[in-house]
Amino acid sequence: MAFAALCGVSGCTLLQQGWMAFSGKPDPQQTPEILTANAAGGSSENTVLKPIAPSRNTIQVEVVFVERTADDPLLSDLLWRDLDQVGALDPAIREGLKRNGFRIGISSSSPPVPLQKLLGLTSEIPDHGSAEDARKLVGRRIALTSGSETDLQTSQNFETCTVAAWNGEGHEKEDFKNARCLFKMRAQRVQDGWAKLEFVPEVHHGDMVLRQIPTADGWTLKSTQNVKAFSSQRFELTLNQGEMAVISSNIEGSADTASPTLGQQFFVGNEKGENVRRVLIVRLADLGRSEGVLQRSP
Repeated sequence: MAFAALCGVSGCTLLQQGWMAFSGKPDPQQTPEILTANAAGGSSENTVLKPIAPSRNTIQVEVVFVERTADDPLLSDLLWRDLDQVGALDPAIREGLKRNGFRIGISSSSPPVPLQKLLGLTSEIPDHGSAEDARKLVGRRIALTSGSETDLQTSQNFETCTVAAWNGEGHEKEDFKNARCLFKMRAQRVQDGWAKLEFVPEVHHGDMVLRQIPTADGWTLKSTQNVKAFSSQRFELTLNQGEMAVISSNIEGSADTASPTLGQQFFVGNEKGENVRRVLIVRLADLGRSEGVLQRSP
């Protein structure tokens, strides 16, 4: 699976550790112990190193990919009815994303039961014909400096693919070779306990070649593909610590086009030709802060 290479940690383990840390319980990975032997008596004592406090400019997110068979009930309205899909986005932006085949919501730090099951936090009774290898869950933790960005690939690698993207008036088809679909995600600190995540859908395609890339320190050479950025489909989500952005596709597609929508190419199908759908979950795990965390108003 293309995105599996990006995520080397079990999503279930990652999030369970994350909730442990968020709830204030001791996390052994954040408070390592060093055993030092007493030369005189041969006994040992525990010396606990204090964890390095994250910078106020650091934003830590947990990124989890879930893959299920496309007809899995947990990917239906059962999941989305308990997520905030209305307040998360401006109506015009939400309509454009819908026409492009995307579905987006925000979960509180106490996720609804369907999302807990997708994340492996709550056990589920498998269906009669379900196979464990059809339920993939992988994740990783990323530390970003406020204002920096990272790539989140959600699709398989395509030899060729066609995308029908909504441009405000209709769907415009475009063909790509040697392509992969990803989000360029930028994280920006808003205030203590809050951060804004910006997502821009992109299709990277063609051969890898050395190109000049602008950076904060000037221009540098980097091996990259051609980039088709769908800037009109850029969206922002403001999260409180512990909240999650949930992004997937409208698998039924759009009545305006017979070709796959942008969202379908991002989240539906795999290299084996199986009818699967993926869900991208991004949790705001931690921010360096000096004061108490403000909560989202009900």
